[in-house]
Amino acid sequence: MRRTAPMRGSAATVRAVPRVMSPSAQPWSSVPSLDRLRRFYELEAITPWASDATFLAAIRQTFWGTNAIDFVGCSFAIIAPGCALRPHLVPKLLRAPIRAAVAVGVESAAELVAWGVACADQTNPRLALRTTLEGERWLRQQLPALTELVGQVVDETLAWAAADFPGDDLW
Repeated sequence: MRRTAPMRGSAATVRAVPRVMSPSAQPWSSVPSLDRLRRFYELEAITPWASDATFLAAIRQTFWGTNAIDFVGCSFAIIAPGCALRPHLVPKLLRAPIRAAVAVGVESAAELVAWGVACADQTNPRLALRTTLEGERWLRQQLPALTELVGQVVDETLAWAAADFPGDDLW
């Protein structure tokens, strides 16, 4: 049974928070786990209250099973707003899309960054999930500057896979 991250405030408080989603991102409100994460991000943007462990757990429990290629795009969409809110967690958050991309043969940091930036294209009909406006900004503006960090996470992922996936702990 999945547990959701604790939410502060009443439903009225949640509704009073300005929406940070783009108009084309309506799938977030139609999927309960994404809608919970959307509200969580909105509250965190106003008043950060969750520990890093709670923050990571809220994101991780939003992931769902799919093929590796779709997971790369979905996980970039899901983690991007979190990366904008908690820059110190970026190396951990990037593990999700990078592990999936490496599983399908991508080993270039530049290719992964380009894939992440492409996930910010709200008009791309091939995206399984659109990100938030904050996520879109992060993917377009911050991710390209992190090519070296992405390369480090790729190297860690390849070493982890070569060691036969010890500890299979994402974060």
